Amino acid sequence: LRLSDQGKNSLNQVFTNHLLHDIERVAIPKRWRYLSRFPTNQNGKTTKSILLGLFGCAKLKKRLPNIILYQSIGELSWNLTMEIPSDLDFFEGHFPGVPILPGMAIVFWVEYYARLLFQITGTFHLLRQLKFKKIIRPGQKIICSLMFEPKDSTVAFAFLSKHDAVTSGKIAFKPKA
Repeated sequence: LRLSDQGKNSLNQVFTNHLLHDIERVAIPKRWRYLSRFPTNQNGKTTKSILLGLFGCAKLKKRLPNIILYQSIGELSWNLTMEIPSDLDFFEGHFPGVPILPGMAIVFWVEYYARLLFQITGTFHLLRQLKFKKIIRPGQKIICSLMFEPKDSTVAFAFLSKHDAVTSGKIAFKPKA
């Protein structure tokens, strides 16, 4: 069975049927994620912390976007295709009836995914060249492009909608002393 021939739903059903032989139905995943490739650290290893970050945890669930695709673009670059859920904690009070994603959510996501994908351990130090060009609303699909520069521990980022640049900037990390 090939995903390109049968589609995602067929593959999901194959996995579900296979697991039903050994696992109770209640423990079978309701959603499946497909990656173009597993993210790795700078040594080419997929670590437990990277895998846990891929699937989030209960505390983070209401703060993170739904990642549709993790796509490695070379060793130090990633594109994350994301959908913005309407029930994110960030939307509470910002603004009732016309929710807009606050800029701090974008900075939070950049730091979170930069640490996850590039194994950055230093402390958040500086935010530079931050530009907000368009608003982000619930339900939008966005591509987040992250580029790591190990020499100066910076991550350049750009959020792009289907037609426009949404926001961009750089964050810098200070190595742990």
